[in-house]
Amino acid sequence: ISFIEEDSMEKETLEHIKLIRNNIERLDGSIKNILSYSQNNRSGLEIQRIDVKKTIAQVIDLLRNGKNSRDIDFQVEIQQEIDFYSDFRRFTIILENLISNAIKHHSDASSERFIKVSCCSSENTLELIVEDNGIGIADDNHEKIFEMFFRISGNTDGSGIGLYILKEAVEKLQGSVKLISKEGIGTTFIVTLKNLTP
Repeated sequence: ISFIEEDSMEKETLEHIKLIRNNIERLDGSIKNILSYSQNNRSGLEIQRIDVKKTIAQVIDLLRNGKNSRDIDFQVEIQQEIDFYSDFRRFTIILENLISNAIKHHSDASSERFIKVSCCSSENTLELIVEDNGIGIADDNHEKIFEMFFRISGNTDGSGIGLYILKEAVEKLQGSVKLISKEGIGTTFIVTLKNLTP
């Protein structure tokens, strides 16, 4: 697909290639979510010390190169006073879902798009906050977004299981997730995870 995009000058061909790419990316995302769901349910916890700052930076680097994340200002604030222990794979799943959702539900019309990732650790917990100034979520959808296959809009890509997997991963890590959102203004997810110090 990339070769055709680079070599072709035909408008109709490029439009068809764009459709193919979008469908491949949607399928790729669905497969990843299904694998994450399966692994989350079947595997036990593997507790290790997590370098929170490095992990957040790696996830942002992975996701910021997509076409939807251009012109988004990624802001990171870390206050980690004590070592944090958790399951690395599930912690990464939580981060990837929160940040990719924030990217996906941003508005192209906004000129100052941002995603702010902040976290603060203590002896017992780590609080992770992901905030954006995207399209927001209507009040009547706040209770539904963690349901399997629920999608806010038919106009956005996705399988509708990302936030369901996120909530399951959070609960496996003895944590909680809270949503604050206003339609047309933005969304904030607050995830509190237990510090599973060995």
